[in-house]
Amino acid sequence: MDSRKHHPAYSTVEQRETNRLLREVIRELRQMAGELQTLKDAVARETDVQNGVVVLLDGLKAQLDALIAQGTIDPADLKALSDQLGVNTDALAAAVVRDTPAAGPSTAARR
Repeated sequence: MDSRKHHPAYSTVEQRETNRLLREVIRELRQMAGELQTLKDAVARETDVQNGVVVLLDGLKAQLDALIAQGTIDPADLKALSDQLGVNTDALAAAVVRDTPAAGPSTAARR
């Protein structure tokens, strides 16, 4: 039997339904690919932020180490450093809250 011919039990309606389902699967796969890229971009941004935080904390530690190495620590310098750490911490916390999406419905719930 020629495999290119339609099986008699496979109606035109079934063929149309199969084609419709295949188009839907392809559409959903394309959507998932876009969502994956969005997720990759978000991870890259998060990595950049984390690297920035590491640089910030390393800088603060270096400043503190420099004050300690002087042998005499001026309380005003320590207060200024502490204040700067507080400002930076508050800014970081605000950014995390601002950039964290609210929990929404799951993918399954959207279907």
